[in-house]
Order: sequence, then structure tokens, then C-alpha cells
Amino acid sequence: MQYDFIVKFENYDCEMDCVLESLRLDEKLPDRTKINPDHSLPEISAITQTYFSMLNLTDVESLYKIYKNDFIMFNYSFDFQGKQFPESEIF
Repeated sequence: MQYDFIVKFENYDCEMDCVLESLRLDEKLPDRTKINPDHSLPEISAITQTYFSMLNLTDVESLYKIYKNDFIMFNYSFDFQGKQFPESEIF
């Protein structure tokens, strides 16, 4: 699969500005800061905690297997119930 853009949620505002500018859509779309001027989105860690609180270790391991390539590509890591993802791999 080929991608033109990959935007990380952690840097969404900044990266979307670049995407819109490169597509020449920055002047055609409404200013996002005027739509939500106080940027009142919950912190990413709070969102993550909410979703992870609904899962057990088996669920998380299954999801990690599905999205392992994303974790590697985007250098994501997390701890769940004392287990580190991704696990250290010996090469």
C-alpha cells in the first residue's frame, strides 16, 4: 500500500497544516482554530487510558499483533499491566 501522507495523532495540528498546504487546500478550507478556538480535546494519554481500561492482556496482545508494523514504523511503545510493547527483540 502506498501513502501520500502519514499524520501522527500526537502532532495532528502541525502535520495537517503541512498536508493541507501541500495539497493547496489551506486557503479553501475553514480555519480549524476558528472552529475549535480553545483546542479543547482531551489529552492523548486520557483517551488511551479510557480505551485500555476496557481491555484485558489477551485483547491487547491480539491488537498488538495486528498493528505491530505500525508500532515499528511510528516508533510507538506502551506498557500494559506490567508488560512492555513492543517487547525487546533479540537479533
